[in-house]
Amino acid sequence: MDTNATVGQIEAALDELGAADPAFRERAEELIRLLMQLYGAGLARTLELLGPENGARIAEDKLIGSLLLLHGLHPVDASTRVAEALRRLQRRLDGHSLRLEELTDGRARVRVILNGGRPPASLAAAI
Repeated sequence: MDTNATVGQIEAALDELGAADPAFRERAEELIRLLMQLYGAGLARTLELLGPENGARIAEDKLIGSLLLLHGLHPVDASTRVAEALRRLQRRLDGHSLRLEELTDGRARVRVILNGGRPPASLAAAI
């Protein structure tokens, strides 16, 4: 499943409804909110039944992890997730280091420590 494509399809459908009748779009958005609440409650209950260790394990799956994030249920805190992502990225950087300096309001400040030479041109985009 291509999550980005699915989100695009949802947005396009909402736009079409809004173009036909703004009230339809409002009702469709309300329907989506209600469904998200229902699925969020189901995910929360699933995590509760699985327990912390298994919940953290399934959260490693890209799709499940993104759904847990969407519902504010991800069992691993943001700073730990960002630090782990930086460690994975750092392995591909020929000795350059990445350090999470700060994480506030959903924004991360990352320090790049060069080990001689220049960093890859795509480093900023990768971070």
